[in-house]
Amino acid sequence: MRPVIEDIDKDGDLVLRVGSGSERREYRVDSHALRRASPVFKAMLFGGPWIESKPADASDWVVALPEDDPSAFQVLLLIVHCQFAKVSTAMASGDKLYDLFILCDKYGMTALTKPWAHDDFGRHPAYSQQSQVTLAPCPKTMFIAWEFGGAKMFRYHIHYLVHNLLLSRDKSALVYRDIGGNETPLREYRLGPLDMEGE
Repeated sequence: MRPVIEDIDKDGDLVLRVGSGSERREYRVDSHALRRASPVFKAMLFGGPWIESKPADASDWVVALPEDDPSAFQVLLLIVHCQFAKVSTAMASGDKLYDLFILCDKYGMTALTKPWAHDDFGRHPAYSQQSQVTLAPCPKTMFIAWEFGGAKMFRYHIHYLVHNLLLSRDKSALVYRDIGGNETPLREYRLGPLDMEGE
């Protein structure tokens, strides 16, 4: 069954089909708002004869983004369409921030959050510099600090990370042990920008 299209912009000319399977959601958006906000979307939607470019005929313009997280993508679209009042309620956890900044890095959109991020995200326990004493260190929070330019928080988390890595029991991968003793393969986290991961 096809998901109901959610109108980020009811007059939008583009439908984004985000995610896959039962989690998939569809958003009606303004393609020009995306073009202005993201060099990646500018190239994808208007850069030439790509599969994502607007159809020459009068058919609907739909672009599939099956690898992206639908709920985080909705937050990004609300930012792009200047619907800031709806953003705060969607950002209740550090995991949501992490998912959002994964998308911001992927689509070159981190700068969009800067004008208002310190009013909203700046109070978020995942970012606040004052929360170092009580905040459980986590690679996800480290990535948020990287994207935000939070040097002190980034150093705090990377110091903890380096001292809490160990080899998996089968010695095939590095794992991160959190303060609760849980172990997660390091490869499951994004630790920096996409263009750094192949180096």
